[in-house]
Amino acid sequence: WPEFTRPFGFPTGGHPLCQAASSDGNASASPPSAWIVSPSGKQNRFNMIGSRSKINRILWLGAAVALMQSGVLYAMVQQHVSILRDGIDITLQSEPVDPHDFLRGDYVTLRYTISNIEAGKINGTIPATDGPADVYVTVKEGDGGVWTFAGASWQKREDVPSGEVQLRGRTSSFANAAAYSPLRVTYGIERYYVPEGQGRAIEAQQQERKIEAVVAVSSAGDAQIRALKDNGTVLYEEPIY
Repeated sequence: WPEFTRPFGFPTGGHPLCQAASSDGNASASPPSAWIVSPSGKQNRFNMIGSRSKINRILWLGAAVALMQSGVLYAMVQQHVSILRDGIDITLQSEPVDPHDFLRGDYVTLRYTISNIEAGKINGTIPATDGPADVYVTVKEGDGGVWTFAGASWQKREDVPSGEVQLRGRTSSFANAAAYSPLRVTYGIERYYVPEGQGRAIEAQQQERKIEAVVAVSSAGDAQIRALKDNGTVLYEEPIY
């Protein structure tokens, strides 16, 4: 090839295609050593490809986890909204709690007259094994618009009397409980978040048994606090969104 027409990287005095001139002037079928990729070079290239593939897998995995967490959060928000929007409202009277346990940062702890139920008042088939178990509690409206205990069952009731509402509670243990022994039942409404620094007024009223919780109950018995009242005056109201 003339110098000014020789392709870039092509050997001087070269022969076309992949032939290179040997020292004796004969053409060699083997390409110049500069054109051959060494084993170590191939390995480095494979390592780079493997590293990129691993990074891509990590990125996809992270995106999948984030998407899953977003889906769970969205489902929780939607359940909260659904209960507040479509649930039946009842009013529950709160009970005093230990002042040291009542206010915890930006939320208050609440306990109700239906938070403790005698084991002997729970109808139905007792679960075969001890441990956390659902308890379905029915309440009915009483004096002053406050709803009180009407009955309880280990199984969800399909024959709830008209004028009563069924809540799905949870008890942690019931083994060896005597008929008169109270079981602690929670409903997911024992904690209510308030604006920072504004829980003291609720705390003071709580000790005087004046705080009422307006609770929305779904058809499945799940509950959400809609508002807190002090002698009928709304202290805080939960927005739907």
